[in-house]
Amino acid sequence: MTKKILKYGQVLCLSIFFSTFLSAAAKWTFIVYIAGDNNLDSTSRTESQVLRDINKMEVGVDANAVNVIVLADRQKPEDETGTTYLYKIQHDTDTYNIFTPTMSVSELLPSTTTNELNTGDPATLVVFSTWAIANYPAENYCLVVWDHGSGWWPKSPKLKKNIAQDLTSDNDYITTAELGTALSQISTYLGKKIDIVGFDACLMSQIEIAYQIKDYADYMIASEEKERGWPYDGILQELVSNPNYDSKTFSQKIVEIWDKAYSDETVSYFSTILENRTAAAIELSKIDNLATAIDSFANELIATKKTVPLYLVRNVVDYFTMGSVDLYDLAHIVNQNPDFSDTLCNSADSVMHSVNSCVISNKVGNTHKNSHGISINFPKTKDEWQTAFNDPDNNFETYKTLSFCQATNWDEFLTDYYSKVTYGPQSLNYVVNAPNPYNPSTGNLTIKNFPDNSVINIKIYNLEGKLVREIDGNGTSIMWDGKNKNDSIVASGIYFYIAETQSDFCKGKITVIKK
Repeated sequence: MTKKILKYGQVLCLSIFFSTFLSAAAKWTFIVYIAGDNNLDSTSRTESQVLRDINKMEVGVDANAVNVIVLADRQKPEDETGTTYLYKIQHDTDTYNIFTPTMSVSELLPSTTTNELNTGDPATLVVFSTWAIANYPAENYCLVVWDHGSGWWPKSPKLKKNIAQDLTSDNDYITTAELGTALSQISTYLGKKIDIVGFDACLMSQIEIAYQIKDYADYMIASEEKERGWPYDGILQELVSNPNYDSKTFSQKIVEIWDKAYSDETVSYFSTILENRTAAAIELSKIDNLATAIDSFANELIATKKTVPLYLVRNVVDYFTMGSVDLYDLAHIVNQNPDFSDTLCNSADSVMHSVNSCVISNKVGNTHKNSHGISINFPKTKDEWQTAFNDPDNNFETYKTLSFCQATNWDEFLTDYYSKVTYGPQSLNYVVNAPNPYNPSTGNLTIKNFPDNSVINIKIYNLEGKLVREIDGNGTSIMWDGKNKNDSIVASGIYFYIAETQSDFCKGKITVIKK
């Protein structure tokens, strides 16, 4: 896969060529880059997210003060030779058919001999965005990148994409580094930062993404978790009604409208992830301060010898798909843990304050009620880390080259963390029992922290080595009621147990005190 991003001079020439299409300046130009040449667009064209969202845009836009410019790359039916289209969205209330006339890209891009563009090539994003800026000038610009998303990951095990996946073009996609370079060129052409960059894609509200684009946009809007698309009708209706919104206010409104739409149980394609919804607006000028706080946090995490408490923190932090966790929640749990030093807790507190400074709006469902808008890479187990980063594609080497990792020691912390203990999904290193000492009259004792889906056998022995009780169960924990195999409460004293699962075993000690 060989790609080359167009140089600024080439983009400028193309934009000058398109000057014949120049429009009067508006308050806002809303640019949507739809990389839909994948399973988000049905080959039948009847159940397509591309079709759905363009129709929503038509419903929403109805004013000269707002331009809505769309490039849509769609799946290629058997009877078509090219499927990439340009639209200047026109108002229409029909939600089943696109009313707006299409403009063939070959008519507008003289250097292109086909209507099938590679939206996985960052050069396409640059050319389209600068064309939209040149031909539909405005005081403010919102650029939305639409597709599957997997955060910073250069390769997803299932979908093999980062963002802007294009199946027709050899499954090409735009990497995080390429995204930063493309936005840099667009910002340079514009002569200022892009007002808002939004990601209508899953898992893009990561510190790794925010840091990569921080110098090229004022605000970023994205989800920490999976999403089902933006409610373009509501967003554009709000902007049409209030074209004088500044970038910050409009960013906050997008998050509010997004969350309200996902809360509407009557809209099936949104309500399917009602509880899992997340949406955030991030002020990118504050990202440098957050990165500085994360760097100090990483250094203190490396320095701590409290490996087991740190593992237990990681085990309960708010977790998202593809190995990321909520950054604020991670810092908060560390900050509240008495096992850690004051220095580490203070560094965690700095991260929390920096996150709050960056995130100007955050909305979540009940599943992610502890999330605060920005996630960070932190795979759950060593096996997950090894699978993700030490595979033939050398994804960890790719991760270390990201701007965020160059600026902080977070990648060094991950290397250190996974080198200290075996954190595999079948590891029993963190099995503990509580309460200890244990008084049977107060309730059950729990032996916990087994891996998910464990088949557990517990044998409890007294100091003489005689079997007192055997308990079988499934899941992540086993409870003991303090009774022996004759259903009598055991005497005070020291007891030992052997816990065995389908792949490992461990030993532990229980102090029983009857009062």
